[in-house]
Amino acid sequence: EYSQAVDGAENARIVGICDQHGIGNVKNPELINVISGPAGSTSALIYREFVRCGVEISPEMAGVMLSGLLSDSGIEADSKFSFNRTSFNNLKELSGISNIDEYYESMVKARVSYEGYSDRDIFYNDYREYECNEVHYCIGVVEVYTADEVDAMAERMRRLLESEKTINSNDILVYMVADVKHEKQIIGWNDSDYASRILKATFEGYE
Repeated sequence: EYSQAVDGAENARIVGICDQHGIGNVKNPELINVISGPAGSTSALIYREFVRCGVEISPEMAGVMLSGLLSDSGIEADSKFSFNRTSFNNLKELSGISNIDEYYESMVKARVSYEGYSDRDIFYNDYREYECNEVHYCIGVVEVYTADEVDAMAERMRRLLESEKTINSNDILVYMVADVKHEKQIIGWNDSDYASRILKATFEGYE
């Protein structure tokens, strides 16, 4: 998806794609290599390409790929896909990182530190726009470290949501606040009748 690519991708000359997401709206007139597959992280696909091409993987590069895999799939990275499991175990050994739990904990703490971020920066930090059957919708996520922080962050995002609705032209806006340990989630959306009907059908049983 262009919305998940770097800024300016629509006008760039794309020479290759490596992604674990579904085939999106990227169009390209040239013949290029497209690497895709059911993996929990693009890092797993990149690891496979290193192996396929016979490129030696340094401990530092293994650490980078392992970090990407953990970032996408969490500490359960070795259990979600068999392909993930192989990549995770091999990269763990190659990286020389002995305490994965401690390493992942430090990654999580760094990821959910918003020091120096405005509320708007936080809101758009993990935000994507999509289109399906001419319906434009967007999904945003913000993670906090503990369950105690969820309500406070959700309130900040709700206040910002009200102002963003006036300038956001999407039909549906869904936002989630979750704490990384207990997966508690609060979902907010715009108050159009159209959005309400869609979301009530999707999240039946939720407040």
